[in-house]
Amino acid sequence: MFLRRIHTAPMLLLLALLCKMPCFGQRDSIIINPVSYDFSWGYYYDSIELVPGVIYTIYSPAHYSNIDNLPLKLYSSNGQPITFRHKDGNPWARSGHRFEADVYSGVQSPTNLLGTVSTSQSSGLEEVYYVTQAGESLFLHSRGANLTDDTIDSRFEVFTCPGNENPYDVRIDEENRILLWSDSSQATSWKVWYENTLCTYIDSIVTNNTFIPLDNIYPGTYYFRISNSYNGFTNSNYCLEPHKFTISCSCEDFNNSCIDYTDLHSCATQGFYGNWNNLWQHNGIVDFGPNNMYSRHTVCTTDQTDPRTSYQLHTLPPSGAPSVRLGNWLSGGEAESLVYGMHVDSNRHNLLLVRYAIVFEEPGHLLELQPHVSLQIVDTAFNVIDPSCGAVDFYANQDLGWNNINDRQILWKDWSAIGLDLTSYHDQDIFVKIENYDCGFSAHYGYCYFAFECMEKIVKSNQCGPMNSTTFSAPVGFSYRWFSESNPDITLSLERTFFTNNPGTYYCQLSMPDGNTNCHFTLKTTMSDRYPWAAFSYQVDTNSNNCNVEVHFNDLSTVSAIENTLQDLHERVDSVSWDFGDGTISSERSPIHHYDEVGTYEVTLSAFLGNGTCIDDTAMTIVIPPSSPCTFDTIHAWICDNEGCWEHEGIRFCDTGTYDLKIGHQYLHIILSQDTTQRDYYFNFDLNNSQLPFVFNDESFTNSTSDSIIILSNQHGCDSVLHLTLNIHNDTTIYFDTTICKEDFPIDWNGYTFTQPQSFLQVGTGFYGQDSTNIYEAQQSEISAIIVASPQVVTSLDPVIQLSDAGNGVSRLWTLPDYTTSEQQFSYTYPIGLDTIPIQLIAYSPLGCSDTDFITLRILHEAIYAPNVFTPGQETNNRFYVQGEGINNISVSIFTREGLLVSQFSGMDGYWDGTATGKDLNAHGGTPCPQATYTYIITYTYITSPDHIEYQVGTVTLLR
Repeated sequence: MFLRRIHTAPMLLLLALLCKMPCFGQRDSIIINPVSYDFSWGYYYDSIELVPGVIYTIYSPAHYSNIDNLPLKLYSSNGQPITFRHKDGNPWARSGHRFEADVYSGVQSPTNLLGTVSTSQSSGLEEVYYVTQAGESLFLHSRGANLTDDTIDSRFEVFTCPGNENPYDVRIDEENRILLWSDSSQATSWKVWYENTLCTYIDSIVTNNTFIPLDNIYPGTYYFRISNSYNGFTNSNYCLEPHKFTISCSCEDFNNSCIDYTDLHSCATQGFYGNWNNLWQHNGIVDFGPNNMYSRHTVCTTDQTDPRTSYQLHTLPPSGAPSVRLGNWLSGGEAESLVYGMHVDSNRHNLLLVRYAIVFEEPGHLLELQPHVSLQIVDTAFNVIDPSCGAVDFYANQDLGWNNINDRQILWKDWSAIGLDLTSYHDQDIFVKIENYDCGFSAHYGYCYFAFECMEKIVKSNQCGPMNSTTFSAPVGFSYRWFSESNPDITLSLERTFFTNNPGTYYCQLSMPDGNTNCHFTLKTTMSDRYPWAAFSYQVDTNSNNCNVEVHFNDLSTVSAIENTLQDLHERVDSVSWDFGDGTISSERSPIHHYDEVGTYEVTLSAFLGNGTCIDDTAMTIVIPPSSPCTFDTIHAWICDNEGCWEHEGIRFCDTGTYDLKIGHQYLHIILSQDTTQRDYYFNFDLNNSQLPFVFNDESFTNSTSDSIIILSNQHGCDSVLHLTLNIHNDTTIYFDTTICKEDFPIDWNGYTFTQPQSFLQVGTGFYGQDSTNIYEAQQSEISAIIVASPQVVTSLDPVIQLSDAGNGVSRLWTLPDYTTSEQQFSYTYPIGLDTIPIQLIAYSPLGCSDTDFITLRILHEAIYAPNVFTPGQETNNRFYVQGEGINNISVSIFTREGLLVSQFSGMDGYWDGTATGKDLNAHGGTPCPQATYTYIITYTYITSPDHIEYQVGTVTLLR
């Protein structure tokens, strides 16, 4: 009791320190608690003026009071429309609760109720999105049961957004899996954000076309938001209207008859990872191999034993099949999930067997804060299809009766199996979602191993043919009750297998192994002579989506009571084998087979009973005709230089390449090329007055003109631009000058030698026949290079310095220890291992004249070190201490794993000798502490920043 009572304070201290670490990707928000009272309205409310561009997070207006239906009035300061978004994702939301927003005309004194926006359910995953008109206000309400701070996870988000000319007419081409939209702006590129129905951001895509293919997007229900480059890809995608669509499956992996659970990068598999509060924070797979403790989704192919279970739990199931490990043995409040997609064809497989093993630390928290693992069958919107029969949860709990390693608080469950009946999901897309959580206090871990196998709901016999007795076997992974047709109330066996020598009809009721008898199904079998009877049917499909011929085979094999004659017992045979006549075979019940060539094939089906001791064959000759033609109309199109995109049937293409797609009933093969014809032609003519008028492209010119534009079109419809510059020269004084580097004097130019910056006059006839006075002048190019470095001294912990050229060069060359660059200003990071660095700058004028500057900078090393293992009582390594460079004011506190403070010391000459000394935490020679791993917290300051306190948290192992 003593240890548990003082457990909280040090752990809260550690959590407080961790919470000081910087968080990235957070948006500024304001939590508003409305508490004022307005007698004119008759109830509490708060009036909030919204500032454009700020996102306000407003928790339920009723969560702080016993008074229900408290409104919150919102209006924007500049009359801009208000974007209102409500996200409801609280799994503990109380029943009968919903949220509403009343929309009123007017701002300061709303007078007319225009309508109400409301959630449609009391809990679950839902998003409501609404945009007011300018000059309207919102009143937010909480309807139903009051909520408290610890039960609410739902929230409103309100903000004002600038008017945007964004895409519209967003739609899905389901047949070809394309998201399309229209856009009337001048944009040439678009950004698409998408998130799942948990309102969890997943990813974004930038495209140069007004469509994106959805083949690489995992099937499910999503919100899409689209912005264009004309608006600079609106910074907050929440200012964009969400478009909700359900993406169906398309990839071959997703349509397989079973789940390939070891392929973590299949389009039928998706990984998530985050923390205990938000598992769905990131989308992806974290895999460094099965032996790496940082892996959070990884495949195990070699059978090993788990060290945390005292090397008792095998990492592979008894069948030897590969397994997947979800989670790891690191603390930190991690959470992760794997979601597998499957299209259920119960004619091929109607049972999903899940083998699993689990390892938990059991810290004794509240049950909902314990490490836990769950498995659920969900639909495309991530809703559990059947909460009673399609979901199981395990929380770390001594009452589970699992294997227990007391000295380390470890609970572990050896390999077990759960069978999930898939019959009711026939021809549906489902997902199997497995989630793993550490404890809610971020201090204890949990992880699991699992493997999938698709099976059939059949009862197998170990014998066939004439039978006097037999042993029947039901599928693995259930609880069992055997009974006869004649005495259904008498239980014959509770085992998976049942032996009988009495002819008759028997039933086996299979239910969930956790004792949930509401989830069950019953299989029928007959004790009699048993023979396989092979039979099948097929359909040839020449119009499949991929324009190939595929044949759908349907197994009709059954068990007969008479050999070579069908007396149907209405039971499936144990297994089948197909020979398709083209050199390929299959053991699937009802496979889909593709033939490479047209022709005639003999297909043979073999049916088996009694572990393969009884066989029956049947064969059919099938004809494979040519496939239906999938003709693609070819379109050759060109994109003109600097003119954006090419459009066809409302779809814009901005990237060159080839596209195969179907628009309506038309298959298109689009070849989009870049028109490489020269687009700009420049003509420059110098004339005197006697040569006028000047005719160019049938147009007459009598005066000087600069960049006169003439447009012509080529064969691709791309414009060519003719630029005409016409210079009419009169009698004039013409200046010829040049600028040179000072080191280049003297220089000869047009028969004259310049020895220093100077000019001279020459009078004569101009180049175009007119009188001309020429003035020659040579000037000196002034150039300087000036290095500005800030700061002059940096530290090894922040070895970054800002460098810039304060001179007047137009280009430059920086030379640093590990590279060169030409930037005017940039950030430079000191190379590791150098105490000083030389920096040279050469600056250049437009003519290439140069000047050089050079500086040498030094680095101050700052570091702190603490050992991770020490051995009290030994001659060496018998103290735990802290050393550092460039640091001051060191203070160290040591805690047990349970959070008990056992010792303190300060300074680089302080140490811990491995003893606990009671109240005087700075003393030595007290009671020896046991061998274990301890947590330490170091506070210190750097010499360069003595007013800023730094923290370091770590562990040290005490060995005896």
